[in-house]
Amino acid sequence: MRPDGGASLLSVRVQPGSAEDAVTVVATDPPALAVKVRARAHDGEANAAVIRLLSATLGIAKTTVVLQRGAASRKTLYRVGLSPLELRARLET
Repeated sequence: MRPDGGASLLSVRVQPGSAEDAVTVVATDPPALAVKVRARAHDGEANAAVIRLLSATLGIAKTTVVLQRGAASRKTLYRVGLSPLELRARLET
């Protein structure tokens, strides 16, 4: 997680085609997430599912979660419309 203006850049490892949707905090420094989504990695479906899941998990609008890098990769980078402190607090609850 890195600051980016008033937002944060968050590393996410995506597992498409999973049996369930889930967000797990990975114990790394800086913090990163592992996200499982039921959607397949086809025509951006998994990326859209990750955005929906992250916004619901963090309690923010979908428009404040933006894929920055890795659209065709399992290792992605998302810009989240929360400060690093606020993001960390919401991930801990």
